[in-house]
Amino acid sequence: MKRRIFTAMCIIAMVSIILTAFFMTVLSYRQFQNGLKQELQNETVYVAAAMAEEGESFLTQLETEAHKNRITLIDTDGTVIYDNEAVANKMENHSDREEVQEALEYGVGESTRLSDTLGQQTYYYAVSLNDGTVLRLAATGDSVYSALWSMLPWIIVLAVVIAAFAFWLSRRQTHWILAPVNTLDLDHPVENDVYEELSPLLTKIHHQKEDLRSQMEQMHRNQEEFAAITENMSEGLIVIGADKHILSVNHSALKLLGAKGDHYEGAHILELNRNLSLQKVADQALEGVSSEETFTRGELICRLHASPVRTESEDAVKGAIILVLDVTESQKTERLRREFSANVSHELKTPLTAISGYAEMMQNGMVKEGDFVSFSGRIYEEAQRLIALIDDVMEISRLDEKNSDYLWETVDLYGAAQTVMERLTPTAQDHEIQLKLEGGKAEIQAVPRLIDELIYNLVENAIKYSNGPSDVVVTVEKGENSAVLTVKDRGIGIPQEYQSRVFERFFRVDQSHSRDENGTAGAGGTGLGLAIVKHVVSYHHGHISLESGEGTGTKITVAFPL
Repeated sequence: MKRRIFTAMCIIAMVSIILTAFFMTVLSYRQFQNGLKQELQNETVYVAAAMAEEGESFLTQLETEAHKNRITLIDTDGTVIYDNEAVANKMENHSDREEVQEALEYGVGESTRLSDTLGQQTYYYAVSLNDGTVLRLAATGDSVYSALWSMLPWIIVLAVVIAAFAFWLSRRQTHWILAPVNTLDLDHPVENDVYEELSPLLTKIHHQKEDLRSQMEQMHRNQEEFAAITENMSEGLIVIGADKHILSVNHSALKLLGAKGDHYEGAHILELNRNLSLQKVADQALEGVSSEETFTRGELICRLHASPVRTESEDAVKGAIILVLDVTESQKTERLRREFSANVSHELKTPLTAISGYAEMMQNGMVKEGDFVSFSGRIYEEAQRLIALIDDVMEISRLDEKNSDYLWETVDLYGAAQTVMERLTPTAQDHEIQLKLEGGKAEIQAVPRLIDELIYNLVENAIKYSNGPSDVVVTVEKGENSAVLTVKDRGIGIPQEYQSRVFERFFRVDQSHSRDENGTAGAGGTGLGLAIVKHVVSYHHGHISLESGEGTGTKITVAFPL
């Protein structure tokens, strides 16, 4: 803009200089010519008056004087009678001259003629005398072209001087004109005190800035909401472009994929994880096909769902969205479900087979009368085992639902442990086990029946897997935020490789403990005791931990929130 204004001002100045010089020269020339004509006319009148007094002798007197103008006397037929610059009788007839014809007809005539070279022009003025002859005076001067040419050097010098001044002034004026524009405060457009012509533009800029600011704020809010949503997702979310570079990735995805660091935006997806399954779903999604893959990382099992992202106006794939789901628990649950079904079938089949066998033998008369009581007792024991198994399965199912309508009350863990230990004292004595209760009162909000079952199962297990003579110590303590129940024995212990599975349903370290020497239900129970314990702890939002070693005993600690 500055250059355009400066160039325009310089062009205007140069054109003005040229036009001014031209017209001033023309006007000056016209003024000069008018003066010359007037002077020649006056001189002609003067010479005519003198000739009227003295006759042609006056012309003879003029020859002796230096006279700048040419004087010619012409007869009525056009013959030259006298000329002060040429021989009269050798001059051609002047009857065809315009000024002579006008003088003979009107008494006065004039004309202007250019020379062949266009460098000079001659002005003729003629008057008719009393005797009919024509007196003509002529004055020669530069033509307008010659005048312009003679003044050209001065015009050039003057033009250069004026052009230099115009150049300097144009720069100064351009800077002055643009200074308010160059110092515009575009952050506050409407507060500028500048040319009135710029007001509509500044107002429009102001409105556009407000719209842009509003859109940026909305975009920032949307980005924060998106980040808040994605960062609080348990599922991993990865958004990639068509070039496989990461546009967005949340913390869950980084954690599930085992990525180190937090800043992966703009990086290639291979920098996140080089797993072939991840690459495969990304490639298929960018080809426009939704896909699903499963991969493992250590003990973690993840499922990948990838979907292409297309534009509304075009069908081209612009990127892909990849969901990373942690399916470890669901896979584990599915495995446990299958194992649970198999174990339940096995546990139900064993007593039912025994019951069916005993009943069939009794029905076919294969049992002596003295053994009827023994066989009936074994049928009763197996039936009780079935009932206990079904009760435990139903209990676990209720705990799995999480929304069972149990009645919550204030429960003293110390008192509940004392009650359970009184019930289990005979069993402990049979195994030469001494029960000890330590600690003090610790009240929590809980379901009394479930707490009773939890303590019973823990103490019963401790008795069951201890070799007497020995002891089982139950401790109840109250901390700042939790009540802690500890059951410790000095029994056979649990090998390290089985400790992560002891709370699974039907899992036993040694299957022989579930049967007595006759193969019937014995001290082993249903195999659901510790599974119920874990579910009860989870139902009460507590925490359970286990410490054990082969031959050194087992310590199980349960913490309930106050």
